[in-house]
Amino acid sequence: MIYFVRHGECVANKNGCFAGITDSPLTEAGKTQATQVGRELLSRGIRPHRIVSSSLPRAQQTALIIAGQLGYDADAIFTDTRFNEYDFGDLNGKPKEGVDSKHFMSTPKREDTNLFYERLREAWNEYCALEGDTLIVSHSFVRLGLECALGGEDMTHFHDKASHTDSHQHIATYDPRPI
Repeated sequence: MIYFVRHGECVANKNGCFAGITDSPLTEAGKTQATQVGRELLSRGIRPHRIVSSSLPRAQQTALIIAGQLGYDADAIFTDTRFNEYDFGDLNGKPKEGVDSKHFMSTPKREDTNLFYERLREAWNEYCALEGDTLIVSHSFVRLGLECALGGEDMTHFHDKASHTDSHQHIATYDPRPI
């Protein structure tokens, strides 16, 4: 199985901003959420063979906390930049309020949706081919992109599915099938 967890609440989330590729550290609530996810994994008997994290500090910090709860050595966490958050371009660090689909799609310097899809597809397929379970610690738009890809949906407007109240404690479970 592949398990997916979004990082704990970060400062940008708390402030209602697009974190994107910026460095936004976990809040105290985010650290607590990561601890709770680790405990939930243990209570469900989930002991992944590997933990993979985005290279962004908020995901790394979440992965470290979860690894600690699971009794994993911090050095055993794999870092994979292909699971980094979508680059919102000029919206990185800016408030989410008032940003509609049209504004989002016309934002200067945002990551090309097709390139985003390709990096996710490549990473996903690589981990699907490995033996044993994988826990991915990443970001909400990565999850949205993966769910669109797994569902065979057009990635053009994947961001329209975004809920700015995404749970920081939800453990998504997927069969390891290639995209």
